[in-house]
Amino acid sequence: MKEWSSFLNAIPNQGKKVIVSVCVFSAILLENWISDGVEGNMLFSKWYPVQMGQEGFSLVMIGMLIAVAVLSWIAYYLGSEFLSIGFRDVSERGKVEPKAHLIFALSDVKGRLEVEYPSGLKTLVMSNGDSLRLDGLARNFDEKMAQLAPFKSPIEQFIRGVKPHIDLLEKITFLGSNSSLPQCELFTEVMYWFFPELGHKKIDVQTVQADFNDLIKLSLKFQSIIQKVRDKNQLSIDITGGTKLVSAAGSMATLNHPEIDLQYVETKQGADDEKKAISFNVVSYK
Repeated sequence: MKEWSSFLNAIPNQGKKVIVSVCVFSAILLENWISDGVEGNMLFSKWYPVQMGQEGFSLVMIGMLIAVAVLSWIAYYLGSEFLSIGFRDVSERGKVEPKAHLIFALSDVKGRLEVEYPSGLKTLVMSNGDSLRLDGLARNFDEKMAQLAPFKSPIEQFIRGVKPHIDLLEKITFLGSNSSLPQCELFTEVMYWFFPELGHKKIDVQTVQADFNDLIKLSLKFQSIIQKVRDKNQLSIDITGGTKLVSAAGSMATLNHPEIDLQYVETKQGADDEKKAISFNVVSYK
């Protein structure tokens, strides 16, 4: 251990910063895979397909847990010399502070928006044939969600992410890939159906295209959006959608912005049988 510590101490500060960044990113990625494995999803489908209940699954999970512990120790050991990182304002489930400007990463939706003529009535049609008419009939949030939830679509998490902010919401910036960004209208129309009161506020909806498979470019995109926001206290980044790299880049974007909140919407039901939004932040104190 002493020899290992001596080796790490001999690394120049610039090199330590690079190693810390790589360790933090790798730990976040591994933690997401661990979460996927616990939920029963297939892991490493291209290299070593394994799923809960299959031979080798336990060894893979234990290996990832050990790797996270090692990476976290290295990041802490090196980072403690020049960087102090912590979490700020970890909210209770569902107790998210409303913000005026939200950034959402768009996930691909296996569906489309159809418009009936001459009525103009819009219908969300999924790839399996299921449909949801966005009619003007009076329904409350729970009734509408009961219709949307069976689709198991990323739109559900988006709607739950918007809900805590509707009283103050003024602007939404959609960050999307080549395939998901064209679905911005679909997300927006369903949002207005759930929250008709937003239609009277004329929410400013903007789109930003990004490469969801390039961490550096994603980080630059987040920084570019943040720099254009005047009141950063009114900004929240939702990292539920997109890829795991998007989540990592969104978390990294708040390191030097303690005033900006991160938000994540649960994709698995909690004890009270309701998926809720969670607000937190990762900040640098130096």
